[in-house]
Amino acid sequence: MDSHSVPFVTYLEKIRDSADASRARATLAHLRRGLMREPWTDANVIRYVAPWLPLQGGERGERPYFLVASLFALHPEAGGTGNMGDHFANVRAHRQNDEAVERRFVALLSAHDEDISYHLRQAVAFCKANRIPVNWHRLFADVRSWGHPDRWVQRNWARAFWRTQRADPPDEADAVTELAQAAGDGETN
Repeated sequence: MDSHSVPFVTYLEKIRDSADASRARATLAHLRRGLMREPWTDANVIRYVAPWLPLQGGERGERPYFLVASLFALHPEAGGTGNMGDHFANVRAHRQNDEAVERRFVALLSAHDEDISYHLRQAVAFCKANRIPVNWHRLFADVRSWGHPDRWVQRNWARAFWRTQRADPPDEADAVTELAQAAGDGETN
């Protein structure tokens, strides 16, 4: 989360930043194996994740821990800010073909709860390939809320991605003027 740290993510960061580099690499390699497996199927992943799992919540409450641990191990670079919409906007700002970036982002935004693991794996790999660090604290919180009926995570990501589309954001008076002009264009004399 932008203003708050998530203890589980802080734990993952401590693994990454460990003074024992070879042990940190080995631990991250174990966690990466979770990308291709269902939660609770690899004891090498379970031993790092299980101590952090909530006592209540079932599979739906546990899945974000396994997913974020594995994704973090894929791209553990520090320094990410904002949300996934900001990360994709950063990639778009440095590329010629922003339509391809937008298509990827729209696919991610459209992902159903049961498909989010696949789409986030693709998104994090895309960020890694483009040297964009991920805000893991924010992503963890967003993954936990992905299936919310209000889709507030998707709305926040969309705002972050598309907010730079218009060079000068309209103020309320501009919006009213544009609506009045549009209504006037549809009238016949």
